[in-house]
Amino acid sequence: MIKFLSNIYNFILDLLFPKHCVGCGKEGTWFCSDCQKKIIFIKSPTCPICNRLTKAGQVCSRCRPKSNLTGVIVAAHYKEGSLKEAIHTFKYNGIFDLKHSLSDILIQALKVRNLKRKFYLISVPLHKHRQAERGFNQSELMARKISKKFNYPIIFKKLSRSKHKKPQINLTGKQRRRNVKGIFSWNGKRNE
Repeated sequence: MIKFLSNIYNFILDLLFPKHCVGCGKEGTWFCSDCQKKIIFIKSPTCPICNRLTKAGQVCSRCRPKSNLTGVIVAAHYKEGSLKEAIHTFKYNGIFDLKHSLSDILIQALKVRNLKRKFYLISVPLHKHRQAERGFNQSELMARKISKKFNYPIIFKKLSRSKHKKPQINLTGKQRRRNVKGIFSWNGKRNE
């Protein structure tokens, strides 16, 4: 019965507010398969600090002493195009349906890397003001879907955001790093 009511609700929403692809404007979906095919996936992972080629995006041996980070998996190029539009629409317009397509992109990247060890997912927390303004945390929604797919546990409430800073959307890479410096803290044991 609930599924039936949900289908009716979605039908009425689609009738009153039809979906249009964020990339090309085609009606019927938020992110059409043609625009998804244009996404440029990262095939050669690099060190997240110096951009040297590394296995699965691990921090290279030269950069390891400079960071507590062990690696970063980057799924696709973001700079322009339909992926950037989909992410912005998801984050700033609250189009929750996009969590499926965007999570699938990350899931595909994780499958390609064929990671053998167990991982934990931690969604990047929003400041409480931003969370209240947006009404959701996009990284948490995606982490839940990825967790379900790979059975990776999600760690909640260990990483916190202590400061409210300006949005990253119009900042350069260097400005973004400076903007987030010192705003996160870990509220658990060091090895958790």
